[in-house]
Amino acid sequence: RIPPRRAGSSLMREVDVANLSAMDNAAEGTIGVLGFATFGQEADAVARFAKQAIARYRKDAATAASDTPHVAVLFRGKTHMAQFAQELERAGLTTLVVGYSALLERPEVQDLIALLHAAADHTDSASLMRLLATPRFGLGSESLTRLAGMAEDLDSQCRYRALVESGIIGSGSDGARADDGHDEAIVSTSIDSGLVSEADGGSDIATFADPQVKAIVKQYRDRVPHAVFLI
Repeated sequence: RIPPRRAGSSLMREVDVANLSAMDNAAEGTIGVLGFATFGQEADAVARFAKQAIARYRKDAATAASDTPHVAVLFRGKTHMAQFAQELERAGLTTLVVGYSALLERPEVQDLIALLHAAADHTDSASLMRLLATPRFGLGSESLTRLAGMAEDLDSQCRYRALVESGIIGSGSDGARADDGHDEAIVSTSIDSGLVSEADGGSDIATFADPQVKAIVKQYRDRVPHAVFLI
């Protein structure tokens, strides 16, 4: 299991699945694992294995033209697809390359991965932005920019409220407390210019989307966590 890229408040846990078991009437197969020192040796071995398998399971000459055995070579990436195809053709086999793009790079697979990331970690804004840009939601770049701006404004508002309620910064006309050497002037200016309003039972709430509030939050970004996420 790959650990999460960063800590989040969402629960990360394994999903229980039923254990796999072989069917009673399943045909027996063979699995071989080989290791090679060079890429050339690997490509040559694949070509020889494919040619031998086709020759082994080829039927009589009457049906060979219409029912020729096939061998599939599966790749995790697309880097060496052309080289393997060339080696197979050199061995006298015809090839058909399907999907020059790697599986994990296909748009529909990327969308599915983004959906899983967003469901498992609601702080993964990059995956969420990809989902919102898909035809299902149809949000353009301008709409996505506005949505991100709204989230940032609300986040600044909540973080400012936390700073005031925790006493890290002061409130009212008496000025601000400048703990840890932070810039007292910017806090005092924001309060004196009316950026703090009385709401929610008298608690001090930062004015929504005010640039000076964002500047204050930035000053104390190491003291208060983010509070608003796009989920």
